[in-house]
Amino acid sequence: MRQGTNQVTSDAAVVALSTGKISRRQLLTMTAAGVTAATLPGLSASALALQEAGQRGGSLHGAVALPATSMDPYTARAASGDFIVWRALYNNLLELGETGDPIPELATEWTISEDGLTYTFSLQPGVTFHDGTVLDAAAIQATLDRYRAEGSTFSGAEKLRVISEIDSSDPGTLVITLSAVNAPFLATLATCPIVSPTAVEEMGEDLTLHGVGSGPFKFESWEPNATAVFSRNENYWELAADGEPYPLLDEFVLDGVPDDSVRLLNLRSGQFQIIDRINPRDLASVSGDPDIQTVETPHATPHIVAMNPNRAPFDNLLLRQAVSHALDRQAIIDNLSFGTGYTTTLPFPKDAWFFVDDPAPVYDADRAKELLAEAGFSDGIDVKLTHINRTVDTQLAQIVKAQLEAVGFRVEIESLERTTWVDLWKAGEGELGLLQGSAQPTDPDVEAGIFLAGSFINWTEYNNPDVQDLLVAANAVTGREERLSIWKEIAGHVVEDAVYIYIGNTPTVAGIRSNVHDVQFVSGLIWELTHASMS
Repeated sequence: MRQGTNQVTSDAAVVALSTGKISRRQLLTMTAAGVTAATLPGLSASALALQEAGQRGGSLHGAVALPATSMDPYTARAASGDFIVWRALYNNLLELGETGDPIPELATEWTISEDGLTYTFSLQPGVTFHDGTVLDAAAIQATLDRYRAEGSTFSGAEKLRVISEIDSSDPGTLVITLSAVNAPFLATLATCPIVSPTAVEEMGEDLTLHGVGSGPFKFESWEPNATAVFSRNENYWELAADGEPYPLLDEFVLDGVPDDSVRLLNLRSGQFQIIDRINPRDLASVSGDPDIQTVETPHATPHIVAMNPNRAPFDNLLLRQAVSHALDRQAIIDNLSFGTGYTTTLPFPKDAWFFVDDPAPVYDADRAKELLAEAGFSDGIDVKLTHINRTVDTQLAQIVKAQLEAVGFRVEIESLERTTWVDLWKAGEGELGLLQGSAQPTDPDVEAGIFLAGSFINWTEYNNPDVQDLLVAANAVTGREERLSIWKEIAGHVVEDAVYIYIGNTPTVAGIRSNVHDVQFVSGLIWELTHASMS
């Protein structure tokens, strides 16, 4: 099935962007020639940030709730800061557009064989890494092989193991053969930053503290839990309308600031020009500030109560189900989101074709008390609730504590720094925990790792064999209706097993100073800063 022809017309641009027929550079040429959002039906204005080159220069200072954990995607722990860093430092074979569909980046076009197993990508010519290494098919293969190898610490390693063979013999063409049909494969590739193979070989573990890609910004300095600084890549492959390479900014600086109030205060003062999210309670006050824009991003934040099924006391199914029935999800999400959120059963956004909220956990305090007694704890039970020290989780912990204690649990709350919380749960020692997930309109498989045995983001080591089989089945078919049906079946197991209880999603609203222009907010908590400028 052919997916790319490189024929560029305004009538076909919407389709072309989602099928690999047009590169960002070609779209730039079209906009420079006068093609606008009005002539591209179905494309939003923010997806057309390729306009006349804005003002060059300036340093953009941003802040995120979860700081970067590594400059090297191989060792990163998939915090929101990591995704933003990757977007600055690296290119992917494909990227995810505003609606979550894969669009060209290093690949200018692609074809898929009739049997759905072989993907052939034509590559952007003339791209080099920051260290001068040529970015060709062999370099992309080196990154994918590193990510998918046994023992890999890359967060998406399991999903890449559907690859059976990669052919990079032609420097301008990459051919990937799969062992089985895999519907989300293009979306998976869009989450794989391409790293300089020379840097991997020469720097080894030091790459964690540096990072060498081909993206619009180059690494300058960073220490864990400190400010990260990136400078303009003067040799970037994508040209602006003035004929000079993007990006327009001279510098990008990123801080990790867990406290929502502190991030917002510094956005208002002008110390930060962009922050990843504004707490729903603050949206009303910000809306009247002429110096700040609020942008509802394609991303939503699921709030999750997790229980460890592999150690006492929550190895007891009845006890987990008691927790599930004790939680009034609608009341909780209304409280957390000030009425902007919604309940969900799985980590998917409500506007996605794969949104699932049926079946849903049922709030029934009386049934929770019965289950607590059936589990052997008629006199109640002491449990420890751990959460990451951030504003919303602190609020959620108090609500969960109150609702659980109303049915007979006795809850001790422990607030931890993110790395400590992660280490606790990765060691299998967590008991009852709170976490925030990710909901983006890409493909259901992008967030499926939380249910996948062996996945880094499966914090509880949840491993229902039926769910594992269904995850495979959901990727082996390409029809959306059939895939959605399978995901609804997965949802049934998730509700019954009560290992992950999805309270609901809150929309992610970013804050940006009014003098900052042409930032794209794409799927995942990602800022696309290639075309951004400041006035």
